[in-house]
Amino acid sequence: MLQQSLILEVQIQKFLSQVPHKSIVIAYSGGLDSMVLLHLLSRFVKDKSRLEAIYINHGLQLSADDWDIFCQKTALSLNISYQSISVKVIETQRKGIEAVAREKRYQALFNAMKSKDVLVTGHHLKDQAETTLMALIRGSGVAGLAGMPFVKSISKNNKQIQHYRPLLFSSESSLKKYATTHQLDWVEDPSNLSLSFKRNFVRHKVLPVLEQAWPAPIQNIAKSATIMSESLSLMNDLAEIDLQGVLVNKNCVSMVNAKQLPWSRQKNIMRYWFNNFLPIKLTSTILNWVETCLENENPEALPVLKLSKNKLRYYNKTFYYLFDNKDKYSVNVSEFDFIELGFSSKIFEEVDLGKAKDFLSKAVVRNIHQDDEVNFKNLKKWFKHKKIPPWDRNRWPVIELNGEVVVVFGFWKTPKML
Repeated sequence: MLQQSLILEVQIQKFLSQVPHKSIVIAYSGGLDSMVLLHLLSRFVKDKSRLEAIYINHGLQLSADDWDIFCQKTALSLNISYQSISVKVIETQRKGIEAVAREKRYQALFNAMKSKDVLVTGHHLKDQAETTLMALIRGSGVAGLAGMPFVKSISKNNKQIQHYRPLLFSSESSLKKYATTHQLDWVEDPSNLSLSFKRNFVRHKVLPVLEQAWPAPIQNIAKSATIMSESLSLMNDLAEIDLQGVLVNKNCVSMVNAKQLPWSRQKNIMRYWFNNFLPIKLTSTILNWVETCLENENPEALPVLKLSKNKLRYYNKTFYYLFDNKDKYSVNVSEFDFIELGFSSKIFEEVDLGKAKDFLSKAVVRNIHQDDEVNFKNLKKWFKHKKIPPWDRNRWPVIELNGEVVVVFGFWKTPKML
């Protein structure tokens, strides 16, 4: 018992050595794992002002408010500041209530944190084994079978936090023994016994059967997850190398230089692009569409895949993720962002307004009009020569000053009066 408790203490101190002086937010539910995590941090973080416990009240259980009170009393007794956040959980057709609750929980925690803060959760070895086993049943690839990472960066809206799982390599039995040794109380969520949730089915029905047939299946499944995580790291390293020749910007990938690569590496490029640059996940449906596009030899083909909110398009061996593809717009020159407006051409990086910037400070960038004084016949040839996607041609940006078009991006690279 003493040895297992010592291992937990070593793990928490190792985690703390990686986040010196940083503020730490504890996702605190009052359950066994988060209770042990909270207690360990209270013992080994001298400056308690670095710690804050946040309870997310989903309102899904009648006892949720009572748990809130319990969590508050426990946190304050350890001199740890406490915050309770209520979220509304509504089950959808595409996602069960468990998945929606998890998303709402992490979103609320992220919103409550400051950039550079550290989030910690009490996930342990059994959680890891369950996650990996469920991924295997779903037919997931290496990324899914790698399970939960020890540390993960989460970035959104110019805010970045680090999510750590300090107890990820600790057994559930070690947490229970620690709680018993330190006379800790915790709450039991009755929904954890409901077999209607797939994780609970794996926990209460599948893993016990595996434990009857094999020694230490939980540890071995978690070990496989670690090996898969190492493989995933190598895949990411390879994808970063391959992506250097194909990434135009965060919303555009040109596969011209990757056409000779085997499908496995092309698929790895797509996986990395989606995971690190796009706000959606790469599904088997999307991947099948990508493969079909790459096999299409018609350079003028314009396949499109409509998503729930946005869409993917393919043109001239290039994939475009289009979001809010505005046909009409008008912004100040200083506010023009071609990527945010859905343009993905390298041409914008070639445009140099140079000494004209001050002169154009009061100018606007807007979509081209059919009645603009532009040689549209030559512009059309230029569009085709530069392989500008057809959907961008009727909304191509121009600079207007005093009611006159003075720049057509790329076509007239500098103001025509200079």
